Amino acid sequence: MKSQIPTWVWFLTGLVSGLFLAFLIYLSEFAPQTVPEQLAGDEPTPNTTLEVTKKKPPFQFYEIFPKNEVPIVKDPDEVKSSHATPYVLQTGSFSSVEDADRMRATLILLGLEVYTKEVMVRGELRYRVLVGPLLTDRELNQVQGKLAEAEIESIVLRLTGDGP
Repeated sequence: MKSQIPTWVWFLTGLVSGLFLAFLIYLSEFAPQTVPEQLAGDEPTPNTTLEVTKKKPPFQFYEIFPKNEVPIVKDPDEVKSSHATPYVLQTGSFSSVEDADRMRATLILLGLEVYTKEVMVRGELRYRVLVGPLLTDRELNQVQGKLAEAEIESIVLRLTGDGP
């Protein structure tokens, strides 16, 4: 006696079942690893192993600027500076003068007052690209805002008698 179910139905059923099984196996790779929660006073069980990996943040901002604060000005028309000495913003320190010139050109196109200064750092000649001098907090904040919009990082440096 021959089967009453057509061959294409058997083929389709097998195909769908196989695809569903492959999908379940694929999802099993993404299943969260369950770890029993430890209560405050409980001892960890010997067969429980927790592997903690610390991801290093892509930016070292929190290590470089741990104590920087942004002053909040209550009166936006207040132009009075809270610091007595001018500041500059360092937007880069380069080993080649060509790289420094490229950064300087980018900043000039943003309409900023920019200059390059040669310095010796650990016996190596570096070219610092500096914006400024900036005499007021408002001016400093405006320039920092322009740089942030252009996605250019900067460091605030205080000008002393011999420069930054």
